Amino acid sequence: MNGAEDLALRLTREELAHHWRVSVRTIERWSATGLCPRPLRMGGRILYRREDVLAWERGQTGEALD
Repeated sequence: MNGAEDLALRLTREELAHHWRVSVRTIERWSATGLCPRPLRMGGRILYRREDVLAWERGQTGEALD
């Protein structure tokens, strides 16, 4: 599987932190300051769309990471 296939359609903060190899606190901080994709708030849960994460990664590196 490639990187895009390994990601679920929606990721929790914990899953995103694991994917990017940073702490959950870093994800919280980046979200609060707009330095990562905007999360979805669904029934008290905070989730990130896979397509937003991959687009953000492409914007950071200039190429897809899948």
